[in-house]
Amino acid sequence: MPLGKDIHGWVEVRHTYEGAGPGTVSEWLGVIKMTELVGRSYDMFASLFGGQPSYIDFVPVAPQRGMPADISEEAVQYYLEWQGLCDETWITWNEVAVINWDDEALDRRPHEYVQDSAGKWTLDRTKSHADKGIEIVDGNSWQAGDRLYKIVRVSRRDSLDTGWQMVFRLMGVLAEKYGGDNVRLVVWFES
Repeated sequence: MPLGKDIHGWVEVRHTYEGAGPGTVSEWLGVIKMTELVGRSYDMFASLFGGQPSYIDFVPVAPQRGMPADISEEAVQYYLEWQGLCDETWITWNEVAVINWDDEALDRRPHEYVQDSAGKWTLDRTKSHADKGIEIVDGNSWQAGDRLYKIVRVSRRDSLDTGWQMVFRLMGVLAEKYGGDNVRLVVWFES
């Protein structure tokens, strides 16, 4: 597997105001540096932006669009601090707001189960590796020692950890003031 990738970026809002001359001026402002809010979550990266090492085949919502031409000064300055960057992209609040979080795809990593004291199988972890020769198809299961392994479908929601929930809540609050097309998340990856 390739070396890990980290995500960096800013939540931006488009601010419109009366300029010095006739008419209005519109510019994007970076308002939240999201880097410290979310961790390395390849499943979420792939679900939203594609191009990341992932074992789940979601169709990405906003794949590798490049940097917006009108990116905020805050995001530009932060972007210039990094090296080895790739997969630049962005997504608006309106696009996030309509994501079907119940959309499912096959997880090619076996989900590992252990038996509790009553003999019921309970999920222990979801990122096991399949033994060679195991067929990765929906519903396939096998037992090895005291462990049960299953190939299952997972939803986008399964990757929605508390950090991503917070970023999306903050974007939603900003969208109430600025409008959904005027709030976006601009991201890039460092490998």
